[in-house]
Amino acid sequence: MALASHKDYGSASNYPRALSSIIISVGLLAVFITLASWILLSFPVGTVVRSYFYGVDQTSDLGLSVSLGGLNGSQVRGEDKTDFSDIDLAKSEGTTEKDQNQKQNDGGSKNQPGEDNQNQNAEISKDQRVEDIQNKNVEGSQNQNAEGSQKEVPSGDDTMPREQATNNTLPTEIPVEQATNNTQPMEIPREKATNNPLPMDDRDSPKDELINDASADLLKSETSPGNTDSKESVDSECDLYHGEWFYDSAGPLYTNNSCPVITQMQNCQGNGRPDKEYESWRWKPAQCELPRFNATKFLELMKGKTLAFVGDSVARNQMESLMCLLWQVETPKNRGNRHMQRWFFKSKSVMIVRIWSSWLVHQTSEASGDLPSGVAKLHLDVPDEVFMQNIPNFDVVVLSSGHWFAKQSVYMLNNQMVGTQLWSPPKKQQPLNINNVDAFGISVETSLTAMATHPNFTGLTILRAYSPDHYEGGAWNTGGSCTGKVRPILPGPYRSPDPNKITKRGPDGKPPPQDCLHWCMPGPVDTWNELVLEVIRREFEEDSDSVVSQEGGHVAKPDHDDESEVEMELEVDASTGETEPVRNQTESSEGSDSSDCDLYDGQWYYDPEGPLYTNNTCPILSQNQNCQGNGRPDKEYENWRWKPSQCELPRFNATKFLELMSGKTITFVGDSVARNQMESLLCILWQVEVPRNRGNRRMQRWFFKSNSVTIIRFWSAWLVHHTTEPFSYVPDGITKIHLDVPDETFMELTPKSDVVVFSNGHWFPKRSVYLLNNEIVGTQLWNSPENLAMNITSTEAYEISTETSLTALATHSNYSGLTIVTSYSPDHYENGAWNTGGSCTGKDRPLFPGQVVEHEYTNIMHDKQTAGFHQAVKKRTNESKLKLMDITEAFKYRHDGHPGPYRSLDPNKITKRDPNGRPPPQDCLHWCMPGPVDTWNELMLELIRREFEGNQNSAF
Repeated sequence: MALASHKDYGSASNYPRALSSIIISVGLLAVFITLASWILLSFPVGTVVRSYFYGVDQTSDLGLSVSLGGLNGSQVRGEDKTDFSDIDLAKSEGTTEKDQNQKQNDGGSKNQPGEDNQNQNAEISKDQRVEDIQNKNVEGSQNQNAEGSQKEVPSGDDTMPREQATNNTLPTEIPVEQATNNTQPMEIPREKATNNPLPMDDRDSPKDELINDASADLLKSETSPGNTDSKESVDSECDLYHGEWFYDSAGPLYTNNSCPVITQMQNCQGNGRPDKEYESWRWKPAQCELPRFNATKFLELMKGKTLAFVGDSVARNQMESLMCLLWQVETPKNRGNRHMQRWFFKSKSVMIVRIWSSWLVHQTSEASGDLPSGVAKLHLDVPDEVFMQNIPNFDVVVLSSGHWFAKQSVYMLNNQMVGTQLWSPPKKQQPLNINNVDAFGISVETSLTAMATHPNFTGLTILRAYSPDHYEGGAWNTGGSCTGKVRPILPGPYRSPDPNKITKRGPDGKPPPQDCLHWCMPGPVDTWNELVLEVIRREFEEDSDSVVSQEGGHVAKPDHDDESEVEMELEVDASTGETEPVRNQTESSEGSDSSDCDLYDGQWYYDPEGPLYTNNTCPILSQNQNCQGNGRPDKEYENWRWKPSQCELPRFNATKFLELMSGKTITFVGDSVARNQMESLLCILWQVEVPRNRGNRRMQRWFFKSNSVTIIRFWSAWLVHHTTEPFSYVPDGITKIHLDVPDETFMELTPKSDVVVFSNGHWFPKRSVYLLNNEIVGTQLWNSPENLAMNITSTEAYEISTETSLTALATHSNYSGLTIVTSYSPDHYENGAWNTGGSCTGKDRPLFPGQVVEHEYTNIMHDKQTAGFHQAVKKRTNESKLKLMDITEAFKYRHDGHPGPYRSLDPNKITKRDPNGRPPPQDCLHWCMPGPVDTWNELMLELIRREFEGNQNSAF
């Protein structure tokens, strides 16, 4: 009872205290609401806060005269839609601001807010749209930052007092010596910068990139009150930006191994990050389903169009994510230069462009008045002329910026300094009202207004909201970290494969700077492109409904007709001055495939199933190509397969091959590379049937009894008649090649062959003499004692011999088979030739686009062979078919597929050096088996299937 009574007394005594707490809480809430209302109505803070929370606030008036007259008409508006590929995008830092209207900040008449809004709305084209893509974060750091922004904004003063700046998350004027105590990344003096490398790739700009640590989540843009056009609003009632993250066990649509354009700093898995769960979290809007990114759908919607990413390194992050997604269905052509990245997807004539523009407005670093050189001067009322001059060429523009506004800079309006960041003017100036956050809002308004009033731009503009960072415990250069997070997070310390950049501490004991701003790839940034695709779908599809339910489907907008597609493709090609090879035109019109699938335009992908045979299951494997048997330590090169961009190339089906070739003979004619391909075919077929060897020392012949299939290989290095007998003044021992006489030995076999596969070219650098009509017309590695004029080089001799041999087949009265010409096989010798120390050691995966070192000789030989092929096609008189199996370009990427030093079991042939100190010659010409050469037979099988099956369609 005593204890119970004591509890009752204690409870009763708490009532007054609880009542007082409620009264105090209500009072504080009233004070907070009053203070917040005052902040929202004040200038300039209220304008900035409203801009952050409501996106592009067209009804706000900054009380400053913002003019777009800083550039002439051609710079701001652009002329008629012209090709932008030839425009030099180096920034013009001239005095284009001199012609602006000189308006005083504190004097003169000002338009009323209502007038500004009416004028602006009147100028905006009805068929233009601005979408604001919101970035949501599961950890809720944006809301904390937004609250911090409201609480820390000082009252009354436009310019923040210096004594308060060190504790503020949104500084304006802060001396450099105070910057180390601020969470905002500051300008680092050159002499101190070496200990604080920036956590991002600085290849985009010679300047140091600085990251704004003030994370603010921009909420959904609201439609202007005066705008009632439904076309200007989101097409659906579904709010894409209100939802939650969920774990998707299907994982990402690409990996760091299947995307060659991932910047190393965002290649978290490649840089050693141990966990992978962050790749599998996807965004789900509360009211609908956001479909996984559909690359084919994207290319269809963007058919004949250009999408441009404009902004800083975060814009690059998003663009590379999109490229990785699209790369899985088609390998684009790189048509960029040092000023602009440009990728062209040929199947749908889609161009992806990226233009660097850190601030979206005109900027210069040249000295001006009291402003020294090296300090960025941002003309907030003048849009960036670099991307504005290209605006008429774009159909979709994605803007992304904000993180460079923390960098040292000076803000200008009407050529007057109105604010600074991390720099103090040497003389007393009039009050500076614009801080870096104000400047960000003005720059966004300037750039978007310039686009929304551009007479020649009718495209879709997507404004991606400010991307939050997640630094904890400091800023990027003061030990801030995002390590150890296992949900959708940023690259953290895994931003470089250099272990020193991950673990080595500086002299002050701080760890290396982490990247908690950019996003891992694959990772959350891929969601941005799912949102972009949905916004584009709503704009370009006839069905304006939002994302569909799981049972529903999209109704695609009808594609352009074929004629318009071709015209667009030719227009783009003409703009670059490039000649794009059309693979299907490498065959005669009589013998061309009826399929639209180009087998030779595609990419390499990793196939975990591995090869169809091993070095232990194929008894006829030449020891020189038995890389595993010769001690090669890695095996990954065996697993890469070729995928055409527009179709699937099936794995080789040995049973299918024998059925198609039932009762037929296939003959391989050429040099040792032809033998390489023939042995690959035999190894694959050996897995289903052991053939009988019926060959002799002059000719290899293998017979598969089940389907009466014969495979023959005949050696003919030049495909034409040759002899080493003395001729005229040419001595014995030197090869004399009669370029106009086909090799009579294999021509005798022609009537017996149903399929002939040619492969040669690598013996033409050998010492020889070339003859036409029994007259010497050229030499190779031999000087004529007669000093006669020689017009035929080794590459020209290759063209003539190809034409001669193929014409002999195409006009042979008793031959009606299929002739397949394997194009010139590239070698990959580096730092020398085969006999001068050239090497291909240490290559364990294919090259990525942009890494291929073009060898002029390989390209010339390919072109000469192709030219000879076309000449023979024109001369065809019989019923035979000629096909060019054009493997050259695809196999330039396979530097990993050669034996290299592993060409023999003899250790002396791998390690022993000659008297000159050179290592033994490596083999960077032939191909390991199993290995890339097996792809040749997959392509060959597809060509045979097209010819011998009733269905002439391409690979399925």
